[in-house]
Amino acid sequence: MNTPSRLIKEIVGSALLIGLMLSFFPDLTGLNNHQILGTALGALAAYHGWAHRGWIASIARRPLTGFNRGHGLWLLDGALALGFALIVGTGLLISTWLGLPVDSLAGWTDVHVIGSLTTLALVVIKVGLHWKWIVQSLTPVRPRSVAAPTAMARAAVTHTTGPTRRDFLNLMGVVGVAALTASASAITGRYGQAQTVSADTTSVVADTASTSAGAAPTGTTTTTAATATTTTTTTAAAATTIATSTPAATATAAATATTPAATVATTCTVRCNRGCSYPGHCRRYSDSNGNGLCDLGECL
Repeated sequence: MNTPSRLIKEIVGSALLIGLMLSFFPDLTGLNNHQILGTALGALAAYHGWAHRGWIASIARRPLTGFNRGHGLWLLDGALALGFALIVGTGLLISTWLGLPVDSLAGWTDVHVIGSLTTLALVVIKVGLHWKWIVQSLTPVRPRSVAAPTAMARAAVTHTTGPTRRDFLNLMGVVGVAALTASASAITGRYGQAQTVSADTTSVVADTASTSAGAAPTGTTTTTAATATTTTTTTAAAATTIATSTPAATATAAATATTPAATVATTCTVRCNRGCSYPGHCRRYSDSNGNGLCDLGECL
């Protein structure tokens, strides 16, 4: 039977695990809710440490000469405390609440992502070390009715009581898959975004260079053709040739001059092709026209 204190610890532990996994998907929660969730996780982690302050103090007083499982768990919890502190601290630094300069944003974002991935790995290790306690907490207690309390029946009941290896594999399988999915989301969201922005910048530069390089040869070719036509005409038909070639050359030049303008008018330049419809991983998201789409992904 669970006591109120044990029940509170189970709820806090479950909320920390689920909340940490959910924080790796800011595209689902939105940027503001992601920041609120991270702050709440920091508060829950602080409460979790305060609720176990007696155990923490007792292990800290033990000499390290007799290093045992308790010392290992104590060191693991200390690393987790530092991890959550790093996540919350860097999260506040890169949050929209403080609005720090962009120059310092990229570096702190990398620290935030790496710290989150490391903390998640430590959480998975902690779940593996406490798997029996977790399985017992998740498994409801059901009274058994034994018709014939023989020695064989008692042995069978004793053998099946408590968590089994299958329970361990099921628990770690679920937690492991969730952790891998969360890690992939964080890595793709952070570093995939950087590659996309770099590719978009390179594409814009290449288009600009192509437009600049293509405009000059067109004018030169047209001028050369017009000149050649004028110089190869005979003297007798000079007036007629000039009269007929001048409008054509003028029309050609006008068409050539208007071609870049038409091209610019019909060309759709997209600065970012992620297609964000709400704030998430990307801190560059903006929606000045209020159409629910990021301005960087719309045609210019």
